[in-house]
This record gives sequence, C-alpha cells and structure tokens, in this order.
Amino acid sequence: DISEVTGVNVEVVVSSTYGANDIFLTLGADSTDPELNIEGYLLGITRKGISIQGVTSRGAFWGTRSVLQMLILADERGYALPHGHARDFPNYSERKFMQDIARKPIPMSDLHEYATLSSFYKFNTLHHHYNDNPGMQVKSLMPDWQTKYAGFRLRTENPEYSMYASNDTSYTKQDMREFQDFIKARGLDLIPEIDTPAHSLCFTKFHPNWSIQNDTARGDWLDLGNPEVQPFLEGLWTEFIDWFDSREVSIGADEYDPTKGDLARKFINSMHDYFATNFNRSIRMWGSDVRLQGSIEINQNIHTDHWDWTYSSPVDLVKRGHKVSNLNAPDSYLVPRTLSYEDFIDSRKIYNLWEPWVFDIFDKTNTSRNLSPNEPLLTGGGLGNWNDFLSESVTR
Repeated sequence: DISEVTGVNVEVVVSSTYGANDIFLTLGADSTDPELNIEGYLLGITRKGISIQGVTSRGAFWGTRSVLQMLILADERGYALPHGHARDFPNYSERKFMQDIARKPIPMSDLHEYATLSSFYKFNTLHHHYNDNPGMQVKSLMPDWQTKYAGFRLRTENPEYSMYASNDTSYTKQDMREFQDFIKARGLDLIPEIDTPAHSLCFTKFHPNWSIQNDTARGDWLDLGNPEVQPFLEGLWTEFIDWFDSREVSIGADEYDPTKGDLARKFINSMHDYFATNFNRSIRMWGSDVRLQGSIEINQNIHTDHWDWTYSSPVDLVKRGHKVSNLNAPDSYLVPRTLSYEDFIDSRKIYNLWEPWVFDIFDKTNTSRNLSPNEPLLTGGGLGNWNDFLSESVTR
C-alpha cells in the first residue's frame, strides 16, 4: 500500500524496537480501556518514528489506514508527517457496506477492489446479497413473470442446487474462500445473504408451483404454506453455510406478501431456531415487522437491518430487545437509475447530518424517530448499494 501511494519501497522486518523513519506496528494497547475495545489503536508520530499500537491486530491495521491517508495528503517531496499523538476508536461495532451483487453481475476482481476501498475508509463489514430479481408486479399484471431476469451467485457442484446458479456470473466455494481470506487481511468480515421468501424468482422459475398460487401475488414470492418450500430452503443453507466464516448470516425476509404476516413471522423464527440448533449461528433480517403484521412476536435475538420506516421502526425494535443496524433509506441508499433514490450517496449530507443513531436527519431531536447515541442495541450502520433495475446502463 505504501509503495502504491508513495512509490517508496519499504522493507518489512520483525523487531521489538524501531527508529527514525520506521513505522512500528505492535500490540499491547490497554485492553481494559472500554473505548479502545477490539478495534481501537494509539498512533504516535515523533522524531523517533511512527508507532501504531493496537489492542488487536485489526486495531493496528486501522492505524495503518490512518497513516496511509496522511501520506496521500502529505507533500510528495518528502512525505513528512506532523508530529503528534492520536487515540482512535469506533463508537459502534458495525460499519457496513452492503452490495446487491445479485441483480448486477460483478466479477470477483471488482469485489476485491470494492473491499480494498471499503477497508481504506475503515468499514469493517461487507454484506453481499446473493439472489434477487428486478421489481415484480402481481401475476395478473405480469403474466410473463417467469421470463424475467433472476440472479443467484453461488455455484455448487451439487446437482441438487447447481441449476440455480447464474450463467453470467457466479462464485464457487474456492472463490469465496479466497475472497474471505483477502478481506480478512484487510480488517473486513462478510455477511452472506440469501433473501427469501420474497425476491426468490431464481427458485420459483424452476418451481412455479412453489410460488403463491393466485394472481394477486408476485411470482417471486415463495409460498410458505407449501410443505416443500421450507425444507428446500433449509437444505439450501445447509449446502452453502460452510462456505462462510461469519457467525451471523442474513435471511433477507423483506417485502413479502403483507397478507401472510404470521406465516412469515413463523418462518423467520423457525429459521432462527434452525441456524442456532444446526450451525450455532445467528441470523439477521431486513426490517419487515411493520409491514408483516401478525400476532407472533419475531424472536428478539434476530438482528435487524432497518431500511424503511414503512417496514420497521428502529425505536420499537429496540424496545422489544432487537439489535438494530442503520441503513435507513434514502440517506444511506445508492440505487442507480431509479426515481425513488439517488444515483450517488450525498456525502456532504451524510457528513453534516447523519450518525448511526439518527434515523430521521430532519428531526434529530425527536425520540420517537431516533435512538440514543448510547443505545446498547444499536450496532452501527452503513451504506447500501442496490440494483433494482439491473443497472444495465451502469458499468461499475
């Protein structure tokens, strides 16, 4: 990284001491300091050299990103950095970049570049959305629903599931192993998402009888009342779960048939139990409880990505004991070529108005619309890149 930024080739050595012009990476920062936590670090720049001391290797790595940023801004004639000391730490555990890589094929080489860029800005989480289709209408208004594009990006050699993989771009188990090793070295974790029971045209195209059998339903809605559907989804996750290191995965669960609220809630809870019992893993979902009305309470151990007030209320979710991450649209959404969202993230607005605890940037003092900055169930937030209209006119 230093060579790429400065053109200077540096030698890497192992030593317990350092001298002038050295960048010394070490552990040993106070692990009992509640603010430094596992990602904080101490940075010192003196005549003796540069010292980066982390509680963990990830914390020390974030220190290298700060030095790299300083070098980019420094005078190229000597790359002199100002002397001083810094104590840097995150206020929240999750800083996430979520990508819809289902509706737009993205080569693995580009995913590596996105990961490197995310890491440069100290994001610590990637969230990949592996299956989806363009926006759907109900069957009566879209009789050709089975012909629409549907993406599923995971390709297994198991013939029971290999047919669902997209022919234009898909990733193998080896691809995902190499990708996760690549991002882990850059301070990033990966949350995999297979989104059901909506956004599931990649499955209902092959099994039309698994879709809800009436003309007022969308063709990409799986029928949770069909006894074949949930065993299939459990088997699907069993096939792919070992591809991923994360102890938490997303089942999506957004934008499903609002007339089937309790059926969807029962499904969500059963998937929580399935992952906990069989894989010792937890799940997260897109906020959906407001739209999916019902009498069954969604398990409070399910982490919720809030994205829209018409689908969930972060204030109510926290009151019921759910962990919440802030991806509130439209502030943190990038959806190219749509009328509802921008083609870009308004960085000035985000910098001046947005915080993870702010879910209404125009009414930040309203406690019914925002959380406390110190809310323990608020895990953080991030940016979401969706490709609802396939982004056919967008190259990268």
